[in-house]
Amino acid sequence: MSLSSESRVLSCFALEEAIANLEPFASVVVLRIRNMTALDATGLYALERLADRLKKSGRTLLLCGARVQPERLLTQAQFVEQNILPHSRLRWNAPGNF
Repeated sequence: MSLSSESRVLSCFALEEAIANLEPFASVVVLRIRNMTALDATGLYALERLADRLKKSGRTLLLCGARVQPERLLTQAQFVEQNILPHSRLRWNAPGNF
C-alpha cells in the first residue's frame, strides 16, 4: 500500500479510501511509513482502524520505517503490542530497524 499526500488530514482520508475494499490485500499488509515525519491522534486512529479491519478479515498489519516521533507515539499508545507480529516486534526495538 502506498499513500502520499501533502496534508496529514488528506492522508487519513486516503487511508480510509484505500481500505474500503480489503479483498485485494494479501494476508500480511506491509505499510511503509518512512516518509511520515509526525503522527497525531487522527493518524493513530486511522492506523488503529486499519489494523482492526485487517485483523477482522484474517490479515496482519506490519509497519516499517517509522521515524522517531511516530515510533514513540505508536509505542506509547500500545499500538505495537496490540497490532504488530510478535516476532517482528523484536526488530522494532533494534536501533534503526523499525
